[in-house]
Amino acid sequence: MAWIAASPVDVPYATSIVPQMVLLGLGMGLISTPATESILRVLPPARAGVGSAVNDATRELGATLGVAVVGSVFASVYGAALTGGAFDRLPAAAADQARESVVAAAAIADGNPALLAEAQDAFMAGMHAGSLLVAVLCLVGAVVAAIALPGRRSSRDNARDGEFVEVVAEPV
Repeated sequence: MAWIAASPVDVPYATSIVPQMVLLGLGMGLISTPATESILRVLPPARAGVGSAVNDATRELGATLGVAVVGSVFASVYGAALTGGAFDRLPAAAADQARESVVAAAAIADGNPALLAEAQDAFMAGMHAGSLLVAVLCLVGAVVAAIALPGRRSSRDNARDGEFVEVVAEPV
C-alpha cells in the first residue's frame, strides 16, 4: 500500500500496477490462513465452530469498515483537490458532479487536457491518501498482531521458571 501511495499519475500498468496487485494478493493470501489458525488454536475443539464464525464476522466487518473509511478519505481528498482550479470555472452543477464522481469528472473533462490533468491529479491525491492510511493501519496491525495475537506464545514462554519444557518443531 505504501508503494501504491507513492505511484505517480502516469504509472505503467504492466511494470507497476500488476506487481503491486500481485504483492497485495500474495500478502492477503499468505496471512489469512495463519491468522485464522492462530486464533482458533487457543479454543477447545468443541468451540472451534463459534471461533470460526466470530473470526469470519470480524473479518467481514473489518473489510466493510475499511472500505467505508478509506473510501471516505479518498472522496474527501479527491473533492477538495478539485476545488480552486479549472473545475471551479465550470457551471456549478458540473463542478459539483465532478467533485462527487471520478467518472463524471472524466466525462466532463473529455476533450479538455487541462481539466483531465486536474481530474487525474485529484484522483491520485485521493488514492495516495487512502493508500497511505491503509499502509499505516497495516503496520500498526502487524505490530499489534506480533505482540498480542493468540497462539503466538511458545511452550517455553508459558513454562514456569526453572521448569524444563521440550519444544518440538511443528511441520511447516
